[in-house]
Amino acid sequence: MAAACFCQNTDSLQATKAAIQQQLGDLMEENGWGIMIFLYSLILTHGLAVIEREQDEPSATLMGAHGYCTQ
Repeated sequence: MAAACFCQNTDSLQATKAAIQQQLGDLMEENGWGIMIFLYSLILTHGLAVIEREQDEPSATLMGAHGYCTQ
């Protein structure tokens, strides 16, 4: 995993895709925290209320037993 965290703002879908692709190696690192970092990013940028409204099952949780993602 990368040694430091950073914030990157983008202003278009194309720029967002490019930013994610640039960090893909870190996000997909074996035994890394990539999916959790991505989840935290979504929560911080969208807000939990918006994410809950967008879920396919309103009563579902984002994290299940043993740290598995449910959505």
